[in-house]
Amino acid sequence: MCENLCEALLRYYNTSIFNRADMDDNLKKACYTEAKTYVDDHPARLDKTLERTVLKELIKSHEEYETNPSAPKKPNVRFIGGPCSLTLQWSAEYKKLIYIFGEDHEKKDDCPTPKDDTLSIEEYMLKLYVNGDVFIDFYIEAGAYFKNTSYLTDYGDDRLSKLTNTFQSCLHDSNSDQPKCKKGRAHYIDIRQIIGIEYGKINTYTIEFLKFSEIQNKQRYLYNLRLFFANPKVLQMIEDVSNMLSPKEFVQYLKLEFAQNYLFEKESRKSTISQTQIDNFINTSIEEYGGDVFISSIIADVKSMVEELVKYKINNDQKHVGKVHSSDKYNFEYFRTWQIKPGKDSSTTVRKNNEYRSFREKLSNVFVKLLQINALVVDVYLLARVLKIFNINTIKNKRDTDEPYEPHNIVIYAGDGHSDVYRKFLDSLGFKLIDITGNDWRDPTVKNPYNNCIDMEKFPQPFFEHNEKIDWLEGFSSQFSSGKRKDLGNTLSLKKRRVEP
Repeated sequence: MCENLCEALLRYYNTSIFNRADMDDNLKKACYTEAKTYVDDHPARLDKTLERTVLKELIKSHEEYETNPSAPKKPNVRFIGGPCSLTLQWSAEYKKLIYIFGEDHEKKDDCPTPKDDTLSIEEYMLKLYVNGDVFIDFYIEAGAYFKNTSYLTDYGDDRLSKLTNTFQSCLHDSNSDQPKCKKGRAHYIDIRQIIGIEYGKINTYTIEFLKFSEIQNKQRYLYNLRLFFANPKVLQMIEDVSNMLSPKEFVQYLKLEFAQNYLFEKESRKSTISQTQIDNFINTSIEEYGGDVFISSIIADVKSMVEELVKYKINNDQKHVGKVHSSDKYNFEYFRTWQIKPGKDSSTTVRKNNEYRSFREKLSNVFVKLLQINALVVDVYLLARVLKIFNINTIKNKRDTDEPYEPHNIVIYAGDGHSDVYRKFLDSLGFKLIDITGNDWRDPTVKNPYNNCIDMEKFPQPFFEHNEKIDWLEGFSSQFSSGKRKDLGNTLSLKKRRVEP
């Protein structure tokens, strides 16, 4: 039995297997001894050159946790501030244990006081990493970055940003010498805003719109509106979509946009999910949104926005009315050079001015729908990275320390709409729901009594501890001799999600 246990340690980097119910104290002690020797005799990587210092540290931490009352402990609290939902799902076939947090993107939690038995999500995860005894793959809805470029040093003051700031060094440097980075991998998943690379046209529209959508001052609004339409990608997207004749054209356009995202293309190519399965995922998601009716409404809204833009131009630039049209189509080249001149009533707010209200509503309608459909790029990227085998043997991808080839001990933190999609996808793969607290993705009527806090009283803690419902050794030998994995082709039915910025 110890031999299988030792091999499982090398594959999964999860030390909870020492606490199986069928192991008495003598057997556990013998397996501890054998495991330490086994790890020394089986260095990491194909070239067998890397000592397994991380795995040895995890084994040491687990043994101390079991035998030394004063040893640092993993967190175990009544409340976690920040998220509104949490699930634990397990697959004996894929050997993946996945905790998924969902949040509503707020700045403050509403956990009950006093807070002696409460940790914020960033405090909880930091303590879990530093004091942990498993190798964790932590996926955060943070923006992507590229090495060798400057990156943001402060992501903001909302809860998700604070969590990102806490793990920033791990996100930006896989070889960081900080203790919190040694026992796991941290992954960004929001590739809609990539530092150091150009956005696609749909992405550009949503990002640029957010820059001025809440502005009230008329003069500033008009100035930013000119900048918005001067952006070549924004105007090109509007022109492209306004000339579409069918929903099929837009879906192909969307997939091409996704494929042109460097990170999306790379992870899709390297994941165990095939391109056909990715297409099925996108198609099924669009059907959940409303299918052709939903896509047709996007095209109609863009065309209506163009009509409103032309009307606005004619009303405010009488000298150049003829330049607005070119044959039967609008002259988008003219819009590219459009110089909007703000009126004298610069103190007037835009929302109280009928001249801009309709146009503003059209812009916003397009934004909301594009934001919803563009969320798919985040979901596919996350699922591709969770269901992949990392190439840790190449010079480019090597860490200074050992690590497992696949993510097995996983924590995901994202907006609750994204998180519900992941939960349902895992359910369709046969993952078993072990436990749940807060909002229930299976039943929208089951609501968390708190907006930005979860009650952990009945949820199993500490994380990644032994659980009788989870057996890392089940089917161990047969699984790895056959190398078979479940076909993902028919497991892509997704739940309609809320809009996530």
